[in-house]
Amino acid sequence: LFTKEMGVTLTEYVNRKRTAYGILLLNTTSMKIQTIAQHCGIPDVNYFTKLFKKFYEKTPKEYREIISNFSS
Repeated sequence: LFTKEMGVTLTEYVNRKRTAYGILLLNTTSMKIQTIAQHCGIPDVNYFTKLFKKFYEKTPKEYREIISNFSS
């Protein structure tokens, strides 16, 4: 029922929410990526990076470098 209503599986929905929170933390803090992954509920930083890249086509490190270039 969830997939029918939302158009994605529950797992994908949760992972998208987690990585979106990761974007927020990357934009607003200087926390290490491993710490951000843990705050997002993903204790394995490699898995967090894999999911992040899947949804945003960049690693968290690449994303942070891009946003730091805009703010400097």
